[in-house]
Order: sequence, then C-alpha cells, then structure tokens
Amino acid sequence: MAHLPDDVLTRPAPLGARLVALGFLDDAVSAQPRLADPDDEEALHDFRVALRRLRSAVKSYRAHLHGSVAKKDRRALRSLAAATNRNRDAEVLVAWIRERIRRLALRERVGATWLAERLETRREEESQKATERVRQDFPALERRLRRGLGAYRVTLGEGEGTPKPAFDAAAAGATRDASEGLSDRLGAVESEQDAAAAHRARIGAKRLRYVLEPFQGRVPDGAQLVQSLKGLQDLLGEFNEMHILATEIAAAVETAAAERARRVHDLTVGGAPEQALRAAQRQRDERPGLRALASLMAARRRELFKTFDSEWLGGRAQPFLARIADAADALERKPATPESAAPARAPRRRRPASRRRKPRPPKARRPA
Repeated sequence: MAHLPDDVLTRPAPLGARLVALGFLDDAVSAQPRLADPDDEEALHDFRVALRRLRSAVKSYRAHLHGSVAKKDRRALRSLAAATNRNRDAEVLVAWIRERIRRLALRERVGATWLAERLETRREEESQKATERVRQDFPALERRLRRGLGAYRVTLGEGEGTPKPAFDAAAAGATRDASEGLSDRLGAVESEQDAAAAHRARIGAKRLRYVLEPFQGRVPDGAQLVQSLKGLQDLLGEFNEMHILATEIAAAVETAAAERARRVHDLTVGGAPEQALRAAQRQRDERPGLRALASLMAARRRELFKTFDSEWLGGRAQPFLARIADAADALERKPATPESAAPARAPRRRRPASRRRKPRPPKARRPA
C-alpha cells in the first residue's frame, strides 16, 4: 500500500479514513496497466486484492466517509471484484490438480488431465472477460471515487469547543468491530460440513487483516498478528477451494458420462461393429481419474479442518483475539502533546557574588 503519513492516526478521522482508502485506490490504479501484459500472471491478482482492500476500507470506515462513496459506486466495486474472482478460482483449482497428477495411476491421469484442461479453458475465458470488464468500467469508477474521497466538508463554528475525534479512535474501533465479527464467525463453524460458515469466517479474517495491515508497524507484534491472520485466511481459503472442487468434480462426472454416452451413440447410429463399440467404451474413461481426485480432495479437506479445529475453534482463538484487543488499545493511545512532551525548564543558575554585576549609580539629573 502507498505510504501513509507518520501522523495519520492523529489527524481527523474523516481525513485519515480517506487517506487509507485513497492508498488502496492508488494500488488498484498501479496494477491496472499491467493487465495489458499477457506475461504478467500476477497483474489481475494484484488488482483484485487492491480492490478487495478498498472495499474493506470503505465498509470499515463508512461512518467517516459519509457522502464520499455513492451507493452505486459501492455496488460497482462489488460487481467488479466478483468479475475477477471467477478467474482466480479456476486458476487455483488447475494448479491444485496439476500438482497431484503425478501421484495418480496412468488410467487415472486421463480424467484428472481432462478436468484440468476444462478448468484451464474456463480460466482463460474468465481472465479475458475480467480484463475487458476492468478496462471498460474501472477508469470512470476510479475518477468518481477519487473525486469523492479527495475532499470532505467541514462547517466552521459547528460544535465549537467539542473535541473532534482523531483517526486513531476510528482505526481502533474498526479493529475491534472486525475482531468481534471474526469471533462470531469462528463460533458458527462446528463441523467439516459447515463450508459456508467457514467461508464467512475467512472473509472475517480477511477484513480484520486489511484493517490492521496499514498500521502493523505501529502496534506491538503487529506484523506477527497480520501474518497469523494471513495464515488463517490461507487455511480457510484452501478449505473453501476443496468445497468448490467437490462441486466441479460432481459436475464433471455428469458431463463425462454424457460425452461418453454420446460417443457410443454416434458409433451405434453410424453402424459401427460391436467390437468398435466395446473399444469405445474402454477408451478414455474419465471416471477413475475423477474418483481419484475426489478421494484426494476429501482427504485434504479433512486435514485442513483438523488443523483449523485444533488452532482456532473451541475457544482457542481467544488468546489471539486478546492480542488484537491490545493492538486496538495501542492504536488509540494519544501521543504526548507538545506541552507535555517538552522537557521541564531548568532553574536559572545564580552567578557567584563576585561575578554579579554591580548596580550602576543613578545618573545626575540636569538642572531645568
């Protein structure tokens, strides 16, 4: 993220919130030109992450961004982020399958390779769609967001004498809210079958990480806390990917069966001999590979949930959340004011009597 001013936490809350949001917007703007480079495989991912962080900042500091981000622009951000998600899902699944193909028997590799190729084709299509969507929609959205976030109104004389909240309180409040949300979402996960609840917990971990990340150098163990949240996010991310893969495999089994029946049907209608029909039924059977992938997926999902359960469920997250509470408290501590920070002035030393100046005699007054 773009560098924030050192005194960002002491600035007014509306200003600090805008500086954070504009920093994430700048990250998205920096990543956008890279989308035109077909060899830059991380461009779309970096743009997507910047967009997610921007959405998180807008949501976390919504009260302090009042009037700066229109409802239609929030919807546009959500829609644009969703358009980039489908490409990433397919990309991750393809990588997961290809890493495991060598473990499979030769007859099983047929179905695994077939599914990987189908997902790769989808990934390429979704990547092109997402890139085109960003090219068409993002420039105008970026201009509207920058215009809205670039200024806010202050009415002089209104509430005069009332202390204005600084951004440190807003950042601390956002951290506490995100921590509470993560705690609630972790509590909703009870078993391996709670895939939707686990996915919501992942989103909660991501939101807390995005709130804390810009200030990780300003709180005790900030970098370690962010790294722990990233680990939780990755763990639940792969768990969610296994759920998506299970859905893909189930759909692939139906598609493979339909294609296999169609091949046999075409041979039958074409008058192929019985020997050719039996050969067609033996050839290119995707089912063993799909079953093998399903078995690997189920084993990995159990392993991931076991790790998740042992580290984060059943009250095990409480010590970590207590550290997050300490971080929020540290964010809200006000720095010393200039008066209190200035050292006390040392008393003046009196000169020795021998070095003191003797008073001058009064001048004689001139006669009138």
